[in-house]
Amino acid sequence: MKKLNKFLDEASMWKVYIFGFIIMSIMCFIVWHFMGYLIHDELLTVLINLKISVSLGAVFGLMFMLMISMGRKSKQFWDKSKILEDKINEAKTKGDLQKIFDNEFKELKGMSMGGPHHTELSKLYAIINTKHKYIQA
Repeated sequence: MKKLNKFLDEASMWKVYIFGFIIMSIMCFIVWHFMGYLIHDELLTVLINLKISVSLGAVFGLMFMLMISMGRKSKQFWDKSKILEDKINEAKTKGDLQKIFDNEFKELKGMSMGGPHHTELSKLYAIINTKHKYIQA
């Protein structure tokens, strides 16, 4: 399991796609093959099952790759968010806060992808504003 997690975290996207394509094709083949037995359909031959499963495997493999890609980007966002929060807490002057806001906060904002990320950005922005109001010049 650790090897699989390491592979999904570090492998290039095309390798993840190939892995997802193979796994999804096998799963689709098994489903279509047994579905043919359940409905007693002679039209679902092994060759037709293979064509259907490869086609669906290509689509589902792409979806799997995109899911892994988004997970990696989200992990990068949360790691960077934690670092940024520590830097905000360590800032001593308004100039430091302004530099953090202009550079790192805007970069983090560009990395956000949805609801929980926007909530985290709002929290960090509120911390920056509050600290900016109460820090001496």
